[in-house]
Amino acid sequence: MEPDEKVKIWAAGFFDGEGSIFIRKHKIAGRAYYVLGCALGNTSKDAIDILRSVWAGDIYKIHEPGKQVGSGMTRRRWYQVEWRSDTAYRVLLDLSPYLIVKRAQFVLAKEFMEKTRELRSLRTSGGRWGRQTGIERRYTEEVYKRMHELNRGIEGDNRNIVIDLPKLL
Repeated sequence: MEPDEKVKIWAAGFFDGEGSIFIRKHKIAGRAYYVLGCALGNTSKDAIDILRSVWAGDIYKIHEPGKQVGSGMTRRRWYQVEWRSDTAYRVLLDLSPYLIVKRAQFVLAKEFMEKTRELRSLRTSGGRWGRQTGIERRYTEEVYKRMHELNRGIEGDNRNIVIDLPKLL
């Protein structure tokens, strides 16, 4: 079911202020794999429940007061929903027309999803979980670093992000 346009607009504004778009790095058998993710946390359980009812989250967490979360200590109970891979991409595509603050991260996330699908097709065996090509490894590591920079606020205007594949060869 397609989310109502008003819900998308509300969710995009909420996400611009409280959400995050990231690429997570996982190591499996000594090899790095990268997964797109996005998450939103808030003290309003009702707001998080609305998001979960529209886009079923892959992960739902409740953070209790007095617990260490990231680099800080939580003072109030808060709720978090997280989406990964194709689900995260679908959420971001729905919100994309209305994203302002997280626009650069969305552009990079979209490129990451489209390009990794294309590069995956170049694998000689194993399909989605097969052995990555050198180009694919270099590309995903470069995008991972770029997303990290965007999320840390490195560089001023990040609206036009392009990772140049020929330079990675």
